[in-house]
Amino acid sequence: MSASRLNFEHHRQLTRGLLYCLFALAGWLGHCGLGLAGTTILAVLSDGAETYEEAVRGLREGLGDRARVKVGTVDGLADADLGLHPGDNLLLVPIGMRAVRFVARNLPAGASVLALLVPKQSFSAIVWPAGTGRHQISAVYLDQPLQRTLQLIQFMDPRLKRVGIVVSEPAPDADDAGLGELPRDAQAMARASGLSLATQTVDNGKGVAEALRHLLPQVDVLLLLPDRLVVNSANVQHVLLTSYRYRVPVVGFSPGLVKAGAVAAVYSTPGHIGREGGRMAAIWYGGGDLPAPRHAGGFDLDINERVARSLGLVPPDERLLRRRLGGER
Repeated sequence: MSASRLNFEHHRQLTRGLLYCLFALAGWLGHCGLGLAGTTILAVLSDGAETYEEAVRGLREGLGDRARVKVGTVDGLADADLGLHPGDNLLLVPIGMRAVRFVARNLPAGASVLALLVPKQSFSAIVWPAGTGRHQISAVYLDQPLQRTLQLIQFMDPRLKRVGIVVSEPAPDADDAGLGELPRDAQAMARASGLSLATQTVDNGKGVAEALRHLLPQVDVLLLLPDRLVVNSANVQHVLLTSYRYRVPVVGFSPGLVKAGAVAAVYSTPGHIGREGGRMAAIWYGGGDLPAPRHAGGFDLDINERVARSLGLVPPDERLLRRRLGGER
């Protein structure tokens, strides 16, 4: 056997041991009255980023005192056989798309999955092992319900009628997969809000500039979705500045985009998403099936009044706008 193969097997055995210890510890806690014996909730983080840690804190808040949550990262659990556990009733909570793909490749038979911080379209493209039932797989999506975001545009200014969106081709095997196509009823949702949609599709980040040149002259507002091939740290300033030169306001999906120059954003924080997931996990922990995938009920709203006024918009009262959108904070 080659040296590289020996190293691989050694790493694999160490990681299997780590997982076994996590499962065994969870079972021990159950016997001590700190959780249900034989039941494990394991959060698998894409990496150690604070965003994912915040989601874990929300998950624990949503669960309350019902159960303990063990935490690992993809790198810490890499190459592990997640089926090696002492017969636990297992809920895996992958946080972020990298963790979802890792769990999908290593899913033990009978385990349930509750994914957090995942775009709806990217999550829908995941292929799960044969025999995995729908009741075993659920998620709390990163993106907002499209209807909520369209309502934000509608309430921002009645002159904003034509909405432009750039999406990327789906790339199901990539960690930063594109968003893919919009929901089939997207045009119907837009019409229900008195809006129309114009879309451009790109197959890589280099096509975004060309897509904007085609799209921006045709629209009143640009809607950015959480698609890392379309908007990311490398091109976000170009996207915002290009839109501003065309006098087209941008509605985003994060407070960072509003600070950078978008006129508004409605978004669910990692804490919102984690707490929603915690409430769903509590149902599973109590013996029920996981609820169906959903968007977080909680959301926040930010408006950049300076940019809005510079583009000739009259920013609505944020509290009134929040009430019109509904939902919890």
